[in-house]
Amino acid sequence: MAKIFVSYSRKDSAAAKKIILALKDIGQDVWVDWEDIPPASDWMDQIKSGIENVEAFIFLISPDSAKSGYCTDEINHAENNKKRIIPVVIRYVKPEDTVDIIRKLNWTFLREEDIFEEGIAKIKTAIELDFEWVEEHNRLQARALEWHRKKDPSLLLRGRDLRNARNLVMTASKKDPVPTTLQQTYIHTSTIDERNRTILWTATIIAVLVMAFLSYAAVTQSKLANKKAIEASQQRAVAEKSAAQAIESERDARRAQKDAEKAKDQAVQAREEALLSKNTASAQRSVARAQIYQFRPGELYTSTLLAIASWQTNQSPEAEEILRANISLLPLPVKQMTHAGRINSIEFNAKGDLFVTAGADGTVCVWQVTNGKKVYCADSPGSVNDAVFSPVEDLVVTGDSTGVVQIMDVNAKTVSSPINIGSPIRDVEIDKKGKSVAITSDDGRIKIFDLRTPQKAGTNLNAADIRFAKFNSTSLQIATGSKDGVVSIWNLNQTNSIITTRKHKGEILALGFSPNNQYLISGGADGAAVVMDPKTGAELSRCRHNDKIKGIAFDPKSNWFVTVSNDRTVRVWDIHNCEQLLIMSQSNFVQAVTVSANGQWIATTGDDKTVRIWSTVNGAELFQIPLKGKGTTLGLTKDGKYLIAGDQNGNIYIWDITAIPAPANSLQFNGVTTSAIYSLAGNRIAASDDRRIWLLSPAALPTLTTTPPGSPIGELLANINEVVLSANGARLGALTVTNDVVIYNTQSTSGKTIRPENGARAFVFSPDGRQVLIGDAAGGVQIWNAVTGQYVNTPVTYKQRITTMATTAELLAIGAGNDIHILNINTLEELALLTSYGDQEQLVFSPDGTWLASSNSTGQIQIWKQENGKFSEPRSFTIANVSSIAFHPKSNLLAIGAVDIVYLIDPVTLKEYARIPHTGTVSSVSFSPDGATLMTTSLKVLQFWDLAKIPELKEENLVVTACGRLTENFSEAQWKALFETEEYKLLCPTLQPAP
Repeated sequence: MAKIFVSYSRKDSAAAKKIILALKDIGQDVWVDWEDIPPASDWMDQIKSGIENVEAFIFLISPDSAKSGYCTDEINHAENNKKRIIPVVIRYVKPEDTVDIIRKLNWTFLREEDIFEEGIAKIKTAIELDFEWVEEHNRLQARALEWHRKKDPSLLLRGRDLRNARNLVMTASKKDPVPTTLQQTYIHTSTIDERNRTILWTATIIAVLVMAFLSYAAVTQSKLANKKAIEASQQRAVAEKSAAQAIESERDARRAQKDAEKAKDQAVQAREEALLSKNTASAQRSVARAQIYQFRPGELYTSTLLAIASWQTNQSPEAEEILRANISLLPLPVKQMTHAGRINSIEFNAKGDLFVTAGADGTVCVWQVTNGKKVYCADSPGSVNDAVFSPVEDLVVTGDSTGVVQIMDVNAKTVSSPINIGSPIRDVEIDKKGKSVAITSDDGRIKIFDLRTPQKAGTNLNAADIRFAKFNSTSLQIATGSKDGVVSIWNLNQTNSIITTRKHKGEILALGFSPNNQYLISGGADGAAVVMDPKTGAELSRCRHNDKIKGIAFDPKSNWFVTVSNDRTVRVWDIHNCEQLLIMSQSNFVQAVTVSANGQWIATTGDDKTVRIWSTVNGAELFQIPLKGKGTTLGLTKDGKYLIAGDQNGNIYIWDITAIPAPANSLQFNGVTTSAIYSLAGNRIAASDDRRIWLLSPAALPTLTTTPPGSPIGELLANINEVVLSANGARLGALTVTNDVVIYNTQSTSGKTIRPENGARAFVFSPDGRQVLIGDAAGGVQIWNAVTGQYVNTPVTYKQRITTMATTAELLAIGAGNDIHILNINTLEELALLTSYGDQEQLVFSPDGTWLASSNSTGQIQIWKQENGKFSEPRSFTIANVSSIAFHPKSNLLAIGAVDIVYLIDPVTLKEYARIPHTGTVSSVSFSPDGATLMTTSLKVLQFWDLAKIPELKEENLVVTACGRLTENFSEAQWKALFETEEYKLLCPTLQPAP
């Protein structure tokens, strides 16, 4: 009986209760939040605990659950804890409207029109399916296949691994899938090899004992020879005879000594092998811990140091993968400084070469951006709650918890006489012209005074419980947010001109004018972000979080804005209508957000002790930087080179983020972009989004906006899986999800639909573009006239369905089941048959035809070299969830699209060159014919990457590069906790131990 957690929207409670009762009736132990959470418990903690203690996680899919932030959190927690996730549809939802974790799984349907009992039976089967055996079966098959191909005895199973495999196979005769013959042969051969190794070790030990005995005998004989030599001085005849015997004994002794030395060498070798085994075990333990810490928020530094320790002992693929993944998420640290208390604010000067920090310890410090060098610090009577630079000169205005305002002259390194406001200061704001300062204090009032003559009395703006104020960019308006949800807008050039409007139920926590001053946005404790017209105060739209909104930041062009919240999400909204464009999540409350000056990146920080940088194109996580405390404030320099953050423990961090991967261009579609490809001439790009087909000009990309220009050349009746261009670029084909092929003339954009018998699974054009070769589900290769759309014939049929096809000017590769058939594309004569375990999913030739690469259902990628029509033995490596493959025009790189990542691989060495972060499945990759640009598609975005700006990370530089992204080594206490009795050492020689 499995223990099950059911996740659902509260609007689906009736359907959920029916399903839960049915599951209980068939003997399942269901964890139910209305039954299993005790009174006065922390609800979300109990939900997470419930998920962690079950074996299966059932997600009831409906329009409400698909957009529920709580349901998304539960799904992510189940995924993070590696629970078996079973999606069950109770009301119709488009797959693209669900999160990626749910979208890629098989769905069970329990809608009103479905048969309820059959659906429950399917759920029961999904719960009870022995996934552990399936996983072990796949792992064992992969190892057996590698041994079978390479015939390398070192790949055989040994020790505990062999015993476990043997026991599992012996008990799996009635399981599905059953053990394969290859697996049984692999285990049998491993058993014989283990037995032979045991016999060899036994013989070695016996030899050592024998040699030791012979050495002892040799010593005894030597003593006897000495005694006889003494006696020889008394009797010459006897001495001569004894001398001869001594010489012979000495020869025997030398032989025995050589045998003993040989045994000693064997013993030394045995000790070395034992040490190697110990080191290997230590490396495996370190890499396992590194993987655990890799997924803990704020622990990437720990994970990286553990991976370095593992790699220095044993250069395993697992350690390499963790190092490469972590390096891609960590920028270069520049400097770390400290205050004695929480960092309350960070602000830059106008030139961007200095920044100021306000500390709860009562100090204000100015620092150089490039090296963290302290320029000047000043003290204040209380906690400094805010400190800002004047935008026109290096003056800093500060406000503290005792009500004292001070003005620092950074160049003169002086502080003005304190100005006492009389109430603790919450916020300091200087207008964009550097003339007026607005001071918000705890008495709920704002005092505005002239920065040039601060001792003179200023103007008071009186409203109820004001928390902070913001100037617009013209300095003619100031907006305030209050504790009771009221927004007030003053026109400073008009006497007594004020707009007051209540926008929130509860306190306003964030407020800001858009850069073009056309919008004013407030964020409140009620989870709402309200977009207003600052001229009238009228509400234009309202965006929703599930908890308090803590920060707002704007796109420099005022097209969108970002909000962060205690619901642990970062959301990007269209400023015109509050349409949600992107949603990203962190592991705890998000407290602060900023947007880069070029609008490419969003930086956030919060209670999960990380700073994260996200792509504004698709929400990809580009950096995840650990902090020592909860993040409180951050900033990006105008040139986008430096990121600065402060935390609650008083730490200030500076990072160089110039290594951040950024696309040279990108296009945002309305639908999901499943496919995009360059023409061979490089003058066209064919792309799809949902049902639409586009022809784009690469030459126009530098001048394009973020959306494709013009109109699509066609809109089909079904979504598109793949687009293909003929070699001459005259025709474009699209394969739909309904297994039809649509052919377009790229000049006239007229199209014809081909509906082949048995349904199309893959297709290619003939070299002249006048024919379409279609692989169908019955294993047939159908030929159609691409000009007329008429069927010609089916000259080739295979026993298994065709899943993928690829061509060169002379060859046609067809993937059908485990086989790859190589044909002459003009005569369809079979030239070679390549075997690859697992169904073929992707096939691609290099442009010159010398390489062929495939991905299959076992997760393997195989590469063959072709010379004079003959294919070499394949070389293999594994990447999970491969969705697209393409060769560079020079055949020196292989691009592999997977979930959230594009890998660049050297096809000769099979070593990783670099990786590019994405969000979602990378559905297609394509190189420009000149090899300068890589085009990728994921979600609704088409991105173009300048390969010259993507540096290679070589295997031999992994540790040096990783150490360059860290700030310190393990302390001795940390080392002891992680490595126990192993001798302490500095893993990165250039870094100091942690304090």
